[in-house]
Amino acid sequence: MSSHADSALAAWLLPRSIPLSVVIEGTTPAGVALLFLLLAGAAFYFLLIPYLESKTPLEGVPTAPGCNWLLGHSIKTHRPEAFPEGYLSVYREHADVHGRTGFWLVNSRCLSLMNIQDARHVLKKESYRNQVPIISHYIGKVIGSRNLLFLNGREWKTHRDAVTRTFVHSFLRQSQEDVWQVAQDLIATLQDRIASNPKQIFELDMLPVMKMVTSDVIGKAVSRGDD
Repeated sequence: MSSHADSALAAWLLPRSIPLSVVIEGTTPAGVALLFLLLAGAAFYFLLIPYLESKTPLEGVPTAPGCNWLLGHSIKTHRPEAFPEGYLSVYREHADVHGRTGFWLVNSRCLSLMNIQDARHVLKKESYRNQVPIISHYIGKVIGSRNLLFLNGREWKTHRDAVTRTFVHSFLRQSQEDVWQVAQDLIATLQDRIASNPKQIFELDMLPVMKMVTSDVIGKAVSRGDD
């Protein structure tokens, strides 16, 4: 075969060989990438997630089980349908003899204290509040963004001192008369309501009533303090 014929044959074979090489070279990196993703997913599921869920936030302090690898214990404590049970499970049921429990709020290390002396020692030592954005947003919707749970530094100490003075024994003792008077007014009002129509079944939603009672007690206590 002449050199011209060889050139013609090579020119005829070359366009047909390129797709074959492209297919082979294209599938090989994709297969490697798929294998890598499978191995990485298996390692994440079987190794990393169990490690994250068993990680202790504070050494020497017990941690409640049921920690989620991404949300921590907040997945148990912030479910509206199981609010009390979740709190008791995380903060009390697994606490040590001193009432201390470690837990995770998302990726933040937290410590729950049930002993008032421990809490007082921590609050006197440090006034900074490390806020978790998701939890802050949730709590802020309930009690507002400017509260003792969110404030820091001098502003927090100012509000804390004002609230603390309200709960000293002498102040509460002075407020007993106000509480008694409000309770007597409530009883008299209910009795009058019942007496106005004794044959009618009397139903009352007590939640707004107790809110008004609380407001009356606070108002009387504050006005007494201003005298």
